[in-house]
Amino acid sequence: MQSINELNLRLGQCELESDCILDAKEHLLKAYMAEGSTIFEGENLKYLQAIKRLIPAPTTKMENMLFHSFKGKRKTPPLRIAPGNQRFPA
Repeated sequence: MQSINELNLRLGQCELESDCILDAKEHLLKAYMAEGSTIFEGENLKYLQAIKRLIPAPTTKMENMLFHSFKGKRKTPPLRIAPGNQRFPA
């Protein structure tokens, strides 16, 4: 029996092949977020490349320092809204 993550992967693959790009990205990303890139091992690279831009980049050392500088003061760092509705630490 396949896990829900494997089903999301297969559904995303079928949708990508059927040119249902947004639905495909949703299911492929769900599979990735649950299991990481290991779920794509042995699969065609185009499936992982379809969501490459949606995968959060690893945090930089500076971002880690900014986040941890707020430890104990607040649960999360304050956010400010930048042009384009992007959120950045204040």
